Amino acid sequence: MSLRLLAVLALAQHFEIVSDCGGAEAPPVKDAPARQVVGGGFFGCAVDEGAVRCWGNNERGQLGRGSTSRQEASGVVTLPEKVAQLALGEASACARTVTGGVWCWGDNGTAQLGAPSPAFSAVPLEVKVPVPVAKLALHSDFALALGSDGRLFGWGNDAEGTLGRDNVDPGSVSPTPVVRAAFTQRFTDITAGQGNACGLTPAGELWCWGRVLTAADEGVRTPVKFLDGVSAVVSGAFVACAIRSGELWCWGSSPTNDGLTMAWPVPTRLELGGGSVRQVDSQWFHVCAVTTLDTAWCWGRGIEGQLGLGGTDPFPTPQLVTAEVESVATGFFFTCLRRKNGAVACTGANEFGQLGLGDSDRRYVPQDQ
Repeated sequence: MSLRLLAVLALAQHFEIVSDCGGAEAPPVKDAPARQVVGGGFFGCAVDEGAVRCWGNNERGQLGRGSTSRQEASGVVTLPEKVAQLALGEASACARTVTGGVWCWGDNGTAQLGAPSPAFSAVPLEVKVPVPVAKLALHSDFALALGSDGRLFGWGNDAEGTLGRDNVDPGSVSPTPVVRAAFTQRFTDITAGQGNACGLTPAGELWCWGRVLTAADEGVRTPVKFLDGVSAVVSGAFVACAIRSGELWCWGSSPTNDGLTMAWPVPTRLELGGGSVRQVDSQWFHVCAVTTLDTAWCWGRGIEGQLGLGGTDPFPTPQLVTAEVESVATGFFFTCLRRKNGAVACTGANEFGQLGLGDSDRRYVPQDQ
């Protein structure tokens, strides 16, 4: 069966609602402190041994340092315990602690901090998720939390069905079970994009909802099965990508500059020059990935130097950026990567200091902070 037919058939699938969202008590979460780099709207953050530091735009308090003053240099976010994972949206951030707690800060215009007020918070606020959280996903106006028992909870805007409910819903101001996604097979991974979301089951089945980024760009409020054999997934504004047996498959359509377009109407395999794909990230108009050979590859829009290739040309297919890379993170028109030696290097737009270099000068290749 072709992938195109698979996607079309999937849009017609529905599955049984699980009326009891309770079940057995969730097992405790005890994760190791993270080492991670993450990109947001016009700001970025890094986690080093569980401590969070952020830099860049701070108009909505998204740097989590108690004020909204412009702070180009990195600064530490005060949290009650070490962080196991950090997720960033357009102007908000959420941290998952080593014991499964959730703290969020920044913009709260659509209750993406898990509370009806305030309008924004420059300090972390605790989000009361009913069970310990194993994974967080965040985008511009909503958040998802994967419980340690496999259940999903969502809060924030639901205009495009990102909270996975069957009916039109104005959203949720606090963590609420994603009922239609809480079917017999629980999730092991989640991702959030602009108006879309996906979850991964223990069997490697990928289910998506909201704008599912198919050729017709159709929206579905009931999660539909999209792909099999998936080990990791990321969803951005216009493009989603999945890792299947070390191969990278992407779908969606995103304009680049100079009239070029990244366009894959159905999941399409991309070549990254050898090695298996270990990690992939997309936030807006470009995508970056890291292979098991520790090489970083980027493609898409390059007008601000966000591809790290020395100029502003767009590339609709993956291009080698640099080697000795541990992980990569994309933001709005910028990219940061974590080198194998632990250093964070960033490239692209920098008008808000989002490269963390202490200035506002654009870069065209990754420069260490």
